[in-house]
Amino acid sequence: MPNPPIEQLIVTGTAPAMPLVLADVNFMSALVSVEQQIATMKVVDQETAQAAATLQSRLTTAAKKLNDARMTLNRPIQVLIDKINDTAKGPAKRIEEAKDALKLMLNRYDAEQRRIAQEIEDKRQAEIARLEKIRLDEENERQRKAKEIADAAAKAQAEAAALAAAQHKPAPAPIMEIDFGEEPFFAPPQTETEKKLDELKLAPPALPPIALAGVATRQTLLATVIDANALPDMFVDKIPKLKAIMSTFCAGWKDGMPIPTCPGVVFTVKRDTVSTGKGRV
Repeated sequence: MPNPPIEQLIVTGTAPAMPLVLADVNFMSALVSVEQQIATMKVVDQETAQAAATLQSRLTTAAKKLNDARMTLNRPIQVLIDKINDTAKGPAKRIEEAKDALKLMLNRYDAEQRRIAQEIEDKRQAEIARLEKIRLDEENERQRKAKEIADAAAKAQAEAAALAAAQHKPAPAPIMEIDFGEEPFFAPPQTETEKKLDELKLAPPALPPIALAGVATRQTLLATVIDANALPDMFVDKIPKLKAIMSTFCAGWKDGMPIPTCPGVVFTVKRDTVSTGKGRV
């Protein structure tokens, strides 16, 4: 099957002419004038209060005008941004899918290599345990035979002494006792079992897979909560549901209505002066 043709990604569009005028000189001059008036203003009576309210209304209108201009200038640029983002979504998705496929293969390879290494190590430990049992059996057999020899020598010595006593002859010299305890005065040669056991004990364990260039294996310990009620208090967040409190007690409240009560909550009335947009500018 022939490969499909490869096409480059192109985003077409018209960029707005520069410079972009967000606020003209008249707008900025009016803003400076209002700021200067506010810097020296003192609200002390009805007349000055109305002057402050008028300035607040003008500022509200100015803020709306500035925001409208901002949105107008943003619109063609945002169209280009959206087109660029939409065009990039397809290749970005393919890249992530390809990375996920490779990640899955590498994770499976890593897990298999670790399984093989663990299997080799388990076999080594099992063989060590098997040989250790054989070694102990051989050691017990050696000690049993040594005890038989010692018992036979002691019996022969006793019989010889009894025979000498019956014939009125001096007792034969005692046979030199041999210590067959855990630490003999000489080191016996290693058995084949002991040689194999030492060889296995000194052998290095099977190694995990070698690190690959360009990638790293990240070990992450995960925790899954199966019973939140069993958690210690230090691992549980008790978060107030403020939105639920506001919708239950504060939504629809009007000045003059009784202040609601709720255990653990203090309600206060916040009063702000806001522009209605209906005053004279």
